[in-house]
Amino acid sequence: MPLTPHLIDAAIERYWREIDRYEKLSAFIGEACRRLLEEHSIRGSVQWRAKDPDRLRAKLQKYLVTGEHAAEFADLDGVFRVLKDLAGARITTYVETDRVRVIALVQRRFRGFGATRR
Repeated sequence: MPLTPHLIDAAIERYWREIDRYEKLSAFIGEACRRLLEEHSIRGSVQWRAKDPDRLRAKLQKYLVTGEHAAEFADLDGVFRVLKDLAGARITTYVETDRVRVIALVQRRFRGFGATRR
């Protein structure tokens, strides 16, 4: 079953029921990242968030129009398997040279979570 307006509505409804979990997850990860900076005396800041439900709807509507991920949206669980940005944390450093160090610290701290470099 491809992505449909009905499936989008169901995904948003489920996300609203589960949003607390994503907020807690992002806060947990964000706080762990903040502690990493503090423990290693790195000047920077950490922000975290759960995805805004309206932004989630807009993203899914874009996928509906473009057909992107169409085969992967077989059911409601498929929507949540595809979407990887429902909770997130961002670290910024004041000194560019600290960035590589922070990436290594995050990868070591969250080993196994597929930490990627951007």
